[in-house]
Amino acid sequence: MTMAKNTIKKIIGRPVPSYEDNIPRNQFNDLLTKEYEGKEPIFDLADIESTLPDGKRVVNYKDGKTFYSLAPEYTADGGHLNEKGRAIVARKLIQFLAGLPVPNVGN
Repeated sequence: MTMAKNTIKKIIGRPVPSYEDNIPRNQFNDLLTKEYEGKEPIFDLADIESTLPDGKRVVNYKDGKTFYSLAPEYTADGGHLNEKGRAIVARKLIQFLAGLPVPNVGN
């Protein structure tokens, strides 16, 4: 379905998603992690979305730079998580939250 949809988009002059769309996402993620690393806990969604079950990451290169992309196994349309991807992210989020320190509120 996605291939047909992208072909139609090309024909009618609409933008087609590309792996290069991940470059600004990676740049933003790099800024975010550099700003808060060591200061606050960071739930790195981009890392999870680009990491395969075997630990390898989906990697692309452009102009000598490395950037990561959503793993094809976790998406049906190249841009949104499928059921498997949502389950993995949910599990990782619960693990992350469970590892946060409990704030001392009150007495």
